[in-house]
Amino acid sequence: MARRPLRTRPLGAQHARRGIGPADQEGCEQRFRVREVGADEAGPVLKAYARTAPATRPYFGAGLDDPPEAFAREAHLHPVFELLPAPA
Repeated sequence: MARRPLRTRPLGAQHARRGIGPADQEGCEQRFRVREVGADEAGPVLKAYARTAPATRPYFGAGLDDPPEAFAREAHLHPVFELLPAPA
């Protein structure tokens, strides 16, 4: 089965997602709502992201050997969002 390509969004779209309604994928019937997570939740996610995607490392002041709290201090610069099922 061929995978359906996701729509791409312009740079800075993460800022546009804040406070906006459900996110969707073209042709997808499942609906989601978006929640921006707090710095405490974002820290471990950002650290894992920097470890997994080496090209992102120059954009973080924290290094891979730093604790998640160091990445949490940068969460305001790198927003992290959780996709949740939209209420029916």
